[in-house]
Order: sequence, then C-alpha cells, then structure tokens
Amino acid sequence: MTEINVSAHTPYHTQVNNALYPLSTCNTTSAIMWLLDCGVPFEVPAEVQPEDHLTAITELPEAYALMRQVDPAAERRGYKPRMVHACLDWAVNRLAGREVMRFRTDATYEWLVAELAAGRAALLSGIFTRQGHVVCLVGVRSRQDRAELAEACRVRLDEIDGWIVDDPFGDYHTGYKDRHGNDVFFAFDELDRLTRELYRNRKWAHVRTEVA
Repeated sequence: MTEINVSAHTPYHTQVNNALYPLSTCNTTSAIMWLLDCGVPFEVPAEVQPEDHLTAITELPEAYALMRQVDPAAERRGYKPRMVHACLDWAVNRLAGREVMRFRTDATYEWLVAELAAGRAALLSGIFTRQGHVVCLVGVRSRQDRAELAEACRVRLDEIDGWIVDDPFGDYHTGYKDRHGNDVFFAFDELDRLTRELYRNRKWAHVRTEVA
C-alpha cells in the first residue's frame, strides 16, 4: 500500500478558533492549509491568525466588487466573497503576492492523484455540512506504487483505497462532535458522494497554477 500525505509536515488549522466568522470560514482556513501544504510563502501581520488575515482580505471592497462582477446574484443570496470560488482565488493570490491558485470544475481523480504525488494539495467543495463545506485534500492510499501515481494516465481508480482530508471544522464521521479534523480518512465512494460534482469524476477544486 502506498500512502501519500502532503500535510505530514505542516500544521493543521481549525476554523473553530478563528476570530472572524468561526462557523463559516472553512474556505479561508482550508486555503491557509493549502498554501502551507503546497509550500507557497506568505506573510501575515504579527498576532493575527493567517486564516483571519485571509478572511479580512475577502472582506475588502475589491472582493465585493469582484463578487458582483462574477456572480451578480451572490450578495442577494447572502453570500460573502470568500464563498465565491473566483473571489477565494483572488484573495489567496493577493496574499501570496502572485497567482498560485485557480478554481476548476473538471479536476479528475487521476489528475488529483498525480498532483498529490507531486506534493500539491487541492481544495474540494462539497456537502459535508448542510450549508456546504470546503476541505483540503492532502493524501491518497493506493495499491499502486508512487511512480505510477505520479502520472495521471497511469492512475487506476480501482486500486485506490481512499483519501486523506484535512477538514477545518473537525471529523465528519463523528457528526463534527470531534472538532479535530486532521488526516481524516474517506473511502473512495464516500468522498465521491460528498464532493461536487456528486458521483462524477469531475470535481470542483482549487488547485496550484504553478510548479515550484
């Protein structure tokens, strides 16, 4: 069995202790873990949690202007910019000082496995909670060797045992009673039904746009 976990040497971040919107900042908290897992450097003010700083960026007037441009109905639906994929990309790239993240709606499992094998995490959008939720995909377990997993064209989905996720809200399998969501394991079919697009090998994912 091959296990890849790109977060093995980076800290887990929980949204529960955020100063800003702790119940609804899964997106920005997961994005901070993604930056760390992908080795993207960034700076935050002293005494401010990175996820709170990123959330504050999504509250800037420029973020609202972008949200109105890409999704005119979002504000009427009660959305904040951090809840709109293009705005989350914008905020992460602003924090990093360059374009490092982009959102795509067609990320295949094979491609995501190859990204993990290359040391790059991904953010996945799903229905882990009734309100929707964003988690950080950090690992995979497969019966193939790592060399095969590094090439999307050689990845066999029937050899995948499951996935490893860092969930900023806690452990889904406990109904989030356990608020420590580091390295939560999901069986293949389980993650498939919880992530958009549901039951399809075309996932909504925020991914790395450059190779370090």
